[in-house]
Amino acid sequence: MSRIWRVLLATGCVLLMTLGLARYLHAQSSDAEGGVVTDPFGVQLLGGVFAVPGSDDPVKAREVGASWVRVDLAWSRLQPNEGDPIDWSPVDAGFARLAELGLKPIVTVFGIPQWAATEHPLPYDNPAYRYPNCGPVREDKMGAYLAFLRELVRRYSRPPYNVKYWELYNEPDKIHSQRPWINLGGCFGEIWYDEYVRMLREAYRVIKEEDPNSYVLIGGVAHDWFYWPAYGQNGVFDPFFLDEVIGRRRGGDYFDFMNFHTYREFAYYWRDYGPDILGKYAYMKEQMRIYGYPNKPLLITEAGARSYDPYHPEVNETSQAAYVLQLFARILTISPNRPFIWYTIRDVADSNGLLRNDGSPKPAFHVFRYGVQQFTGARYLGPTDDYGNTIEGYRYERRGKEFWVLWYKDAPYPEREISVPFTQVRVRNMLGTPVATIVDGDANDRDGQVNGRIRLGIPHEPVYLDDPTVVE
Repeated sequence: MSRIWRVLLATGCVLLMTLGLARYLHAQSSDAEGGVVTDPFGVQLLGGVFAVPGSDDPVKAREVGASWVRVDLAWSRLQPNEGDPIDWSPVDAGFARLAELGLKPIVTVFGIPQWAATEHPLPYDNPAYRYPNCGPVREDKMGAYLAFLRELVRRYSRPPYNVKYWELYNEPDKIHSQRPWINLGGCFGEIWYDEYVRMLREAYRVIKEEDPNSYVLIGGVAHDWFYWPAYGQNGVFDPFFLDEVIGRRRGGDYFDFMNFHTYREFAYYWRDYGPDILGKYAYMKEQMRIYGYPNKPLLITEAGARSYDPYHPEVNETSQAAYVLQLFARILTISPNRPFIWYTIRDVADSNGLLRNDGSPKPAFHVFRYGVQQFTGARYLGPTDDYGNTIEGYRYERRGKEFWVLWYKDAPYPEREISVPFTQVRVRNMLGTPVATIVDGDANDRDGQVNGRIRLGIPHEPVYLDDPTVVE
């Protein structure tokens, strides 16, 4: 069934859902249950755990309000030659610094050394672009891999490091033969389903033996930008990876969290399930139900937006900052206390960072920081009043006071006027700066009447509405 459904998505032949069905799916996908936002905010650190001791980025992560960081750890860097003793001191220093800063790591284990890696047997592989470490461990070297993993978990799951989240590869659904020069850390798509499930099964056993309180994450799947020529898709990811790994081979028995990635640029596939990240979350939740894992919790270890695109001038630092708040307002409706990761803390190869390459903060950094302050301790109440399809909005409550986040979605008009059920309201921009305080019937109330409501304009960039008597 799931393959047929994705064919309909890819060909654009999906029947439009009724509003009632869409709301049902959203309700089914919700894990929030009225929960209070605790500390789910996280960022990706670049350079792996080895770069942590000499980098300012962990400090910046703390400054922006993150509680979680996602970091890579490559076996190939620690044991490039078979039989070499492992020098753990750089890893000790990295995890020690994260612990000192109060940052909780999600560790992505990948990078198989060449002596333990399965070669890619595809005849059109270019040797200049070979990345054997992104695929499976050789069967006769699985014992060495598991010994490495056992020592890793034994060493760092305990104080003072307390690492509890272990992710096995990054984006394993990549098809290596498509753009092999793009090394994303994993490439089991199309041909290595059995090998990925075998690795999951054995790694899960070892991790749980060493620390029953650790969590195992399936490698964060892109599950988007598919390579599917028959349906006009020319990406790099395998549309059948989840069907094969979780559906047919029962790989869901060997991880604690279903883990996926989502980006604004690839929102098309999931739009009939809801807006942006809510759509993909609802879709993934539904897929897990179909596969027979309805209670498997979901994590998002990459989400983000670029601040520059030479082909799309509308993509800029302002649009990126707006997306930070939109992401918060949406994701905290369904996952108020599970970590989610913004990719990345700093620009390097792309422009997704909250910091520019030189370390200076973008507007997105400030929006993120204020958002952490605003949403921590808040509880999702529901959507705002129904303003049609042009306004998206969410209601939260914190310390007994309600606040809204809204934005106007349609172009070309700069704003849309709406009426809100307040007798006084403060408008804050996405940075948290007050831009107006409006009292029912005053000169800024666009309906000009004392009627228990206020009429105002909502711009494209999201704004906060709250009670002006609340002191931050």
